Amino acid sequence: MTRATAPIPTSVTFGATVRWRYVSRDGAFVMVRDPAAGSTDGVGIQSWYFLPRDCLPATLP
Repeated sequence: MTRATAPIPTSVTFGATVRWRYVSRDGAFVMVRDPAAGSTDGVGIQSWYFLPRDCLPATLP
């Protein structure tokens, strides 16, 4: 069983738009970028993180 090992440093509001990129091999998590969150430069709060797959619509591949 795969599980998250650390909380994300922000919260994603229900209905917010995120950009998804990768699904974990087991299909349990999806890597997303939250445009409303931090930066992508490696400094401070980051906007890329993994969310449980079931947090996103089932219609995504």
